[in-house]
Amino acid sequence: MSASSTRCPSRCPSQRLKSTATTAVDHRNDAPTQSTDVDDARPLEGSQVQQLFHSGEKVHFLVGSKPRAQTIIASSDVVRNLSKVWADLLRQHEKDHNSKAWLRKALLSKKSKPKPILLPEQDAEMMVMVLNIAHGRFEGVTTPLSFQQTLNLARIMHKFQTNELLAPFMQTWIAHHRESILTPGYEQWLFIAYQFGLEDDFLQLSNHLMLNCMVNEHGQLLNLAGDAVLEGHFPTGLLGELPSFSPDTRYEPLPI
Repeated sequence: MSASSTRCPSRCPSQRLKSTATTAVDHRNDAPTQSTDVDDARPLEGSQVQQLFHSGEKVHFLVGSKPRAQTIIASSDVVRNLSKVWADLLRQHEKDHNSKAWLRKALLSKKSKPKPILLPEQDAEMMVMVLNIAHGRFEGVTTPLSFQQTLNLARIMHKFQTNELLAPFMQTWIAHHRESILTPGYEQWLFIAYQFGLEDDFLQLSNHLMLNCMVNEHGQLLNLAGDAVLEGHFPTGLLGELPSFSPDTRYEPLPI
C-alpha cells in the first residue's frame, strides 16, 4: 500500500484482488509538471485569478486545465514553509525563472508576466482552499465537501504533504460521507482513508472490497456494482495484494 519499500501484506489476501491486472495509482513521485501546450509567460486566457497575498515576494500558480484553470497569487514565504515538497518546488521554479531561455522568452514577449508554476493535474478549487488556509483565510472552510472534492483534496495532501495544515478541518469536511463508504461509487474512499489516517474506514472498506469485488474475463478487477473496471486512485500496491493499514511514516494519522 505504502509508496515506501516496507509493506504489510494481509494474512489472508484475496485471490480476487491478487489476480487483478489493475494498476494502483501512486502520486508520491509525481513531480509537478510544466505543461508544454500553454504559454507560461502569462496567465491562461480566461482563467480566474485568486490573489491571496498583496505585498512582499509573490509566487504565481496556474492550477488545473481549461476551462476551470485558476491563477493563484500567493506568498512565497508562506508556501515555502508548508512542506519540503513545496520548498523544493519553489527552489526549482526560481532556478528555472533565472534561466537564459526564460529571460529571452520574457524579453520577446510584449506582455511579460511573472512565470507561473504550472500544476495542470491538480484541482484548482481545492488548491485555492488549501492555500487560503495557509494564508490564514478561513472563509467557507467549514462547508462539507463532496466525495470528488474530498478525493481531489486527498491527492493534494498526498503529493504536497499538507496533512498537518488541514487536520483541524477534516471532521467537518468528510463526516457526512462515512456512513456511505461501503456503497458502490465509494471505492476510492480507500485512498482518502489512507491519506487522512482513518484506520477503521480503511480496514472496513478494504475487507468489503476483498469479499465483494469480482474479476472479469480479462482478469480486471470490477467495481462494487460489477458494471465497470475498478479504476482511480488507490494506495500503492493495494489492488495486487490486500495490505493491512500501515500509513507511510511521513504522514501522521489525523485526529478525527
